[in-house]
Amino acid sequence: MILAGLINFPIVRAGAGVFGCFTFFGLFVGLAYLILYFPVTQLGKTYIVGLTDKRFMVIRIKTPLSGKPDVKSQLEFTDYQLQSLPPVETSVGGLTSFIKIIDSVKPFEANFAHAMNGNREQVEAIAAAFKQTPVLS
Repeated sequence: MILAGLINFPIVRAGAGVFGCFTFFGLFVGLAYLILYFPVTQLGKTYIVGLTDKRFMVIRIKTPLSGKPDVKSQLEFTDYQLQSLPPVETSVGGLTSFIKIIDSVKPFEANFAHAMNGNREQVEAIAAAFKQTPVLS
């Protein structure tokens, strides 16, 4: 009974303008949005990866508060020569794919969401290229 009363208790009394409709539920939804959305957009890293005939390149770019990646602001660039590529693990799943390069000097691990157009096909192509590349020790 007490919990049901808390859910319907208005933060601001009715008739207080725009803010009169906020309830405990509204605060809960807003707090959940901040807790879930902010870490995903701001604490995650945004990568652009590329594969040529001689190397695999990783560019980390800045993601501002808007959540849209800023392609012009490069934070980090790493490249791996395919002829001396460290061990690589790739996986293509139903919702995400990942590439992991196991290297003591320049480790790399990233998940790629399939919601972005072409991510799944591109990760599959990169994984196939890694399997065909002979690794020289």
